[in-house]
Amino acid sequence: MFNPTEFSAFQWLLMPLFIFGRYVVLSAVLYFVFYVWKRRAWLYRKIQQRFPTPTDYQREIGYSALTSLIFGVVAWLCLGTSFHSITQFYTDIDQYGVAWLIASIPLTLLIHDTYFYWIHRFMHWPPVYRLMHLTHHRSVNPSPWAAFAFHPLEAVAEAGIIPILLLVMPLHPISFLVL
Repeated sequence: MFNPTEFSAFQWLLMPLFIFGRYVVLSAVLYFVFYVWKRRAWLYRKIQQRFPTPTDYQREIGYSALTSLIFGVVAWLCLGTSFHSITQFYTDIDQYGVAWLIASIPLTLLIHDTYFYWIHRFMHWPPVYRLMHLTHHRSVNPSPWAAFAFHPLEAVAEAGIIPILLLVMPLHPISFLVL
């Protein structure tokens, strides 16, 4: 049975597969429903009536796979190496209580959204935009596959929230995996 509290350093290496697998499942379902099965029924709701080209899908999926790898490597560096010893990652729910576990989930999401907002604003600054964020905006007619289609530098910046959260607040594996 899957028990996130007993992850070894090696098992944290599987994090990119978990991240990309979750992403692929959700994107594939949305793609199938809105781009294949109900394509005509939902067409009137699309801002752009044309659909992305196969090249667009390939670019988005390729960058998304790379982003998932980067996110997973950052998680592994934080939790599968000696860096883990300076984090506030904990596995015993009784250490902080169920109330903290429950509260930590929306708090983590709030901190993440705040971080994402400011990082995203920074990436729209003209000197940085072309270097880091243009790759994501190449999806001018985005599909479900575009959500993680980041330039590697943008993926590293986005993943920066992982060590920040692990250093500043106690996180249980449940909270971490929800993030």
